[in-house]
Amino acid sequence: MALLATLKFGEFSLPNFEFEVGGMDYGFKIHDILGMDFLIGSGAIINLNTMPIQFEL
Repeated sequence: MALLATLKFGEFSLPNFEFEVGGMDYGFKIHDILGMDFLIGSGAIINLNTMPIQFEL
């Protein structure tokens, strides 16, 4: 586990964000995974039909 002073995603940022880095093999390429702690903390809204992510700033 590591701590970032600030995690920025586009124009949104979360201070003091804990994260983990590890390898996972799902049989296809995955660039990044956003965890529920980030999605909830950022107020993310994901349209599952078109896949954009919006944030409640």
